[in-house]
Amino acid sequence: MRKLFLCLTVLAFYFSPQPVMATSIPAYPAGTVPPGLSVKKITELKSKELRQLLGRKLTLKEKISFLFLKKQLKKKAAEGKDPGEGTFVAGLIGGGLFLAGLLFPPLLIGSLIAAIIAVGSAGPVLRKDPGNKKAKTGQILGWITIGLFLALLALAVAILSTLSWGWG
Repeated sequence: MRKLFLCLTVLAFYFSPQPVMATSIPAYPAGTVPPGLSVKKITELKSKELRQLLGRKLTLKEKISFLFLKKQLKKKAAEGKDPGEGTFVAGLIGGGLFLAGLLFPPLLIGSLIAAIIAVGSAGPVLRKDPGNKKAKTGQILGWITIGLFLALLALAVAILSTLSWGWG
């Protein structure tokens, strides 16, 4: 009976609610760089500067990890593509298909689609980085292609309407 009472007491303490401290959530979303630090700034930091930012000494493991992090960030920055590159390519394709469409008209539809993609994809890129030259150029090429397409369409309607007057 004593063993049963002892086991129940231990189980009661085991399953009783225990106070638990909650972890705090950082002020910035996970996976992003804290305010004031950019990837470029991190790659240029020295371990002494990082120590000053943190307000404490770094352990040997942290110093080594920081060196590897800097190397990886530099490598990603070197091989990373510009987010406005897709917009720029779509604008170029739209303009090229428009010119080719003057000789082979079905390509005009492809030029309109590429121009719409260029204009549409430039918006999010320019909201993140307003100084992105490739995105701006792609957006401008897209608008020019759309404008030329509409002008060509208006010209075709005008020509067809004048031709139809002669038939009636």
